[in-house]
Amino acid sequence: MWVVLTFVPGRYTPRMTTTFHFVRHGSTTANERGIFMGMLDVPLSRTGLEQAQALREAIQHVHFDAVYCSPLMRAYHTALISLGWAEASASDGDSYRLTLWPRAEREHRAELIVDMRLAERSFGDLQGEPKEGYLQRFSKYAQRKVTMSFDDKADGGESFADLELRMANFIRDANERHAGETLLVFSHNGPIRIAAKLLLGLSEEETLARSNPHCELITFSK
Repeated sequence: MWVVLTFVPGRYTPRMTTTFHFVRHGSTTANERGIFMGMLDVPLSRTGLEQAQALREAIQHVHFDAVYCSPLMRAYHTALISLGWAEASASDGDSYRLTLWPRAEREHRAELIVDMRLAERSFGDLQGEPKEGYLQRFSKYAQRKVTMSFDDKADGGESFADLELRMANFIRDANERHAGETLLVFSHNGPIRIAAKLLLGLSEEETLARSNPHCELITFSK
């Protein structure tokens, strides 16, 4: 039996590629001192401010249709500085001041959307603790690989599997809302690892082995 296939013009719409430019926030003193941060809300360090300012030069002439950002301070401040929406001036110690520019003077005028799904995964009771020697202070984790396991997690925290659920939800929504557009996404090492898994098809082992630099464009298409 023959089957006749009829093509009707206008019925097929090619799927449009969405481009994601992810950025891991600038460095913090917790990064530099080897502290578990997770959901702790900490500002940028002097180095982090410099990284955000350098990124500003790198993306100055790049077009973005929309900008998404984690609500955590280190990512949000990185976004404001690198987009040219705020000027940072360092004060004594680790403190700094941000001066916000009026919208008409901003280098990029794309919509900025703060999205909780882009926050770093919670490290539970390890948050704020030095990574070095943590197993001596938390002997309950001696037989568990909570820092490099996809499914295990610190008490009160999230696993990478938990993080994958919210990142898959974010990417699906972004694809539906911004098909064919270019997005800039300010986030953290954990969520960007998961984005690579979802968009590049990495295995769990490859995802765990991946680490992302601060304040560099990490580009994926979907």
